[in-house]
Amino acid sequence: DHRVQCQITIDFLCRWLLYVDGDEKDSLNSALNRNIWHLAHVYLSLEYDQNDLLSLYSACRIIESLDQNHSFYNDLLADEHISRSKIRENLFQLMFRHLWTNLCHLCQTNDDPKQWIHSYTLISKYYPSEKVLQRLEFVHMKVKIEFINLVYLIFLNEKTPQPIKLIQQLLNDTSLIQDDIDGRHINFEGSSCLQLLPRIIQTIDQYFEENHGNNGTLMIDIQQWIIATLESSKGSSYQEIISLLKFLNQSTCHLSLPMKQFLFDVLIKILIETSRQNGINAQLQFLDFWV
Repeated sequence: DHRVQCQITIDFLCRWLLYVDGDEKDSLNSALNRNIWHLAHVYLSLEYDQNDLLSLYSACRIIESLDQNHSFYNDLLADEHISRSKIRENLFQLMFRHLWTNLCHLCQTNDDPKQWIHSYTLISKYYPSEKVLQRLEFVHMKVKIEFINLVYLIFLNEKTPQPIKLIQQLLNDTSLIQDDIDGRHINFEGSSCLQLLPRIIQTIDQYFEENHGNNGTLMIDIQQWIIATLESSKGSSYQEIISLLKFLNQSTCHLSLPMKQFLFDVLIKILIETSRQNGINAQLQFLDFWV
């Protein structure tokens, strides 16, 4: 079975190599012999893009572990006019969609999360670029990927009682359990999942209180998640940062004072850097925090 699956994956990559990107069409159309052109392209890919091919091979095998039907190979190549880059993009998008679907299924069945954690560890290295995530069709996926990063931290935190139950509660309270996310959560400039932070903090506080647990270490993890999410989103918007600053200043924000101060310093630094890049007066922006 293992050898057969390896062969199926290799066959898919061979077929993928025969597809053409937009900037290659002129070269292909002007070639005297198209077969020789394709042969040369495959040779160059094997010679100079080995790491890229291995990365794609690994991605395919990861999806196989998440999708037992393995019908995705034919689905990805169903359109003969699709570009090679688009196939790759669809492949990686499919990988994260399966990870999300499996997470929702895990919360419903209460199965052991070890396999999901293992899959996340492998998939996380394929995190899409911010440029890709800003496109309209990827906005919902961006929100879910950011939430998945938080879920991973919850699973790893040994102080969290019944982590699957907490994750299920977070999915329900944030409405992320639904296939479509309400428009008010969508932000084309920043880390849209952070707009749900007040609800996330409130749910975690209430959950630990009801289960008589200590959420101190998890809150430290959430602090790191906030920073990592902001820093990975190069286009973190002014409104997003101001909203987070206002949230930290509210009495309903139950983060510790040292944690609030640390996050405040980080957010102000990001705000100043963002203002410089956009040529905006940071001092005027900062005044909005007190309005």
